[in-house]
Amino acid sequence: MKIIGRVGNNNLFIVVIIIISIMGCSKNDNGKLIDEVNAYERSGGNWLELAFSSMYTNENVNYITNRLSSYRYVNILAENERDLLIDFWKVNLNHEKWNQEIIFETRIRILVAEILCKYDEENYNGYHDYLLSSIKSQKTSERAYAALSLGFVGDSVDIEVLKHTIVSDNEFASVQAGFALIVMNNSKSIAALQDAINVLSKQNDNRSKAILSKISEHVALIPESVRPTLIF
Repeated sequence: MKIIGRVGNNNLFIVVIIIISIMGCSKNDNGKLIDEVNAYERSGGNWLELAFSSMYTNENVNYITNRLSSYRYVNILAENERDLLIDFWKVNLNHEKWNQEIIFETRIRILVAEILCKYDEENYNGYHDYLLSSIKSQKTSERAYAALSLGFVGDSVDIEVLKHTIVSDNEFASVQAGFALIVMNNSKSIAALQDAINVLSKQNDNRSKAILSKISEHVALIPESVRPTLIF
């Protein structure tokens, strides 16, 4: 099985992953799909095949998004998994059992686009454009997913978009955009986050206070040796 490798991440990146996991973009509800996937994998199958064929329920979507999110934590991806994700993205109808409600679920597609930005780089622009369009979605959860995904993709061109999201969006999407800038972990992203913090501090309304409280609370969990310098 061919493995596609990626460069490892630093300590700050790993710590922020843990914090984001604690916060969660969705609840990991236990359901029948988990048992079915475990059995399928023990028999040598790939979990993606079964998950993409599953019934459309909130529990199944949550399981799939949480499992796809775990791809952020590793530095390798099997070629067959990448190919399945590309087929999913292209809505390859040769997979007759795949559930189209699952295939067209935006939260799942956001995560697939994020993964493929890193593992199918020759088609990067298409995946990246999808994430940028999703951060303008009418649905808060989709904006939040897209914001965090842009952070993990790590393209500095997205810094201003994420800064705008922090300042102008509701609490859930705003906080996720804040973590996205921390995940990027470069001087420009941290400076942009500080600018957004300054704007929220000046606004001093209930929404701004809640966002600042949430971001500062979780930034405080990052060990001091790798914690970005931010003034709240």
